[in-house]
Amino acid sequence: MNTELKVNDEYKQYLIKKGELDDGVQYIFKFPNDYGASVIKTRYSYGYKQDLWEMGLIFFVGDGDRDWHLTYERDFEDDVKGYLTDEEVNRLLEKIIEYWEEEDKWVTLKILKRLLKIRNEEEESVN
Repeated sequence: MNTELKVNDEYKQYLIKKGELDDGVQYIFKFPNDYGASVIKTRYSYGYKQDLWEMGLIFFVGDGDRDWHLTYERDFEDDVKGYLTDEEVNRLLEKIIEYWEEEDKWVTLKILKRLLKIRNEEEESVN
């Protein structure tokens, strides 16, 4: 069994933990948006017999490498993803980073709309 996940260089900075789990291995990634991923290969994971990875979307509620919980939303609405190659893990990591970019754009748009509304209200009160 291969326990070395081939992670693209751009994601290595987000790897906060690699350790043993149930006679296998677990990689924990944490992104600036507090989303992350738990990537495992154990005898209980989907794809173990085929030497493939299982990945769950996680959300951090604190700063520690254990301060997270599995979350079922977006691309992981129904369950964890199993039977993944290294390349498929990297594609999903990219999607999780994009969640932050989507949320950041949405928050920025919301702030701009609020500022525009305040400005319009101020102009109306002057007239």
